[in-house]
Amino acid sequence: MHARHVVALAIGSIFRCSDSELPEELRSRGLLKTLGYKSAPDSSGYSKVRKEVGEEKIGKVAEFIIWELYRNMFVSLMAIDSTYVPYYFDDDPDARYGYVTPKKKEREMLKAKGKKCLKKGYKLHVIYDLETGIPLYWIVLPANVHDKDAFKTLFDYVRTHFKFAHNAKFLADSAYDSRDVRFTLMENHVIPVIAVNGRGHYKSSIPKDKDYKKRTGIERFFSLLKMKLNLLNVRVRGLQKVTAHVFGCLFGYLLKYVL
Repeated sequence: MHARHVVALAIGSIFRCSDSELPEELRSRGLLKTLGYKSAPDSSGYSKVRKEVGEEKIGKVAEFIIWELYRNMFVSLMAIDSTYVPYYFDDDPDARYGYVTPKKKEREMLKAKGKKCLKKGYKLHVIYDLETGIPLYWIVLPANVHDKDAFKTLFDYVRTHFKFAHNAKFLADSAYDSRDVRFTLMENHVIPVIAVNGRGHYKSSIPKDKDYKKRTGIERFFSLLKMKLNLLNVRVRGLQKVTAHVFGCLFGYLLKYVL
């Protein structure tokens, strides 16, 4: 039952419907039989699954899919970045204030003023394969955690679960410009292609490497999650449940755009 519900929740992310609307959405699209349902399930079951299964098991489903896809593949061009995920309840115990830089359309949705602003909520951090369009690994953290501080967790996972091609490149903006990040990449035979952070003393500069412009691929990926897969439509409280919501969106992305 849980397996069907997990897949159904991912489908719900694709069609941008709430848990209460999901049974009717599945029925109207003829997906009940495909998922193994004899009749439309009670929508309360989806909320129960979110709570009982948790983000780890939901995430493992997507991770397994990606592992299978990369069984005989090498990663040669990847990028890292983060994007803002809003909070919903004022009393959310895990949401924190942090600086975010939403795009123009997102600023309208989030009612944000200026290109860089202080917002309460979370951030989704991702390492993304620019050649296949597949997110290799992701984590959700409170918005006050700096992008650079998420690098180690993400890269440690990627380097131990995927194979790097010769002269593989790692693209990142100036938020990841640090000696530790560059050293870790070179230690693993990955070429760092990272923008230089002027840190207020001089203007930051982007690398001259011809592949750096391809970093926009991860930004388009985030836009898809937000505009097509309901990433910003958070209706839960706490890091664990927000993470489960994000994993549902990512699973939906894999089903719709990759598989």
